[in-house]
Amino acid sequence: TRTLPTGTEYMVQAANSAGIVTVNDNLGAYYQWGVASSTLGATRITLSGATTGAYGTTSNVTATLTGPDDQPVAGGLVILTLGSATRSGTTDTSGVTTISVPLSSAAGTYTAAATFLGGAAYQSSGTSAPFTITKAISDVTVTCPTTAQPYTGTAQAPCTARVTGTTPLDDLDEPLVVSYTDNTATGTATASATYYGDAAHEASSATGQFTIGAASATLTLTLSDLSATYDGTPKSVRVTTTPAGLTGTSVTYEGTGTTTYPLTPVAPTDAGTYSVVASLDNPNYTATSVTGTLTISKASATLTLSDLAQTFDG
Repeated sequence: TRTLPTGTEYMVQAANSAGIVTVNDNLGAYYQWGVASSTLGATRITLSGATTGAYGTTSNVTATLTGPDDQPVAGGLVILTLGSATRSGTTDTSGVTTISVPLSSAAGTYTAAATFLGGAAYQSSGTSAPFTITKAISDVTVTCPTTAQPYTGTAQAPCTARVTGTTPLDDLDEPLVVSYTDNTATGTATASATYYGDAAHEASSATGQFTIGAASATLTLTLSDLSATYDGTPKSVRVTTTPAGLTGTSVTYEGTGTTTYPLTPVAPTDAGTYSVVASLDNPNYTATSVTGTLTISKASATLTLSDLAQTFDG
């Protein structure tokens, strides 16, 4: 219990062990027994430094705390609130503290509010200044295989895409849908992905490419066609493919041994032996050429004698 001097007015407020209350409770000024509030020195906060920054970065805001006659106030705790982030700093002997504030709110215009809660000899004070948080740049990456994908006859979708943030505190990391062009036939296919942005990020897009290579096929000569008997008609050799029904097959013939027949795709007619080569020219398949020998045997002939009875006529 203390006896107060006659005529002295005091203010009573709830306080914690440090004598500080919340910002909304008259800024938590300190009061000492026997010292009227009117005797505490007035203070002023001045803000300088960054006034704009991108989402996910950290901005440095400088607060200068001065007392009567603009003298620096050292050791003063300054609380700075910007968007959803609140940070604090203690002034140095020059009355200055630089506070690093993470920019974790969506892009927009905010108020940077600085508050000094007061002290044993100083009144509380506060100030504010506009601050703009801009959208962060997003980064889309499309990843495609570096080796050729074999042709399948159906659309291929081997690529993936993600969007990530580009600022130090940005946790953006999401998969994206990939769209394709020219991704069925052999050749170069294109994959693309787009991120359309959000309240904190700019839109971005990217593309990638991959190659569709020809698939393997097998050629087979029809064995029954490799042996024939001369009958005056061309003897062609059929070729089948695996997968079945591929277009682009061709067969060439060339005489061998004593058979003279220049290299040609025209099937031979005459009896003899011929080298047969089947090959494939298809935009989506490759195959190793196959060879065989076509033998056209001579046909049987019957000889009939006539005029075996004659009359002597000298």
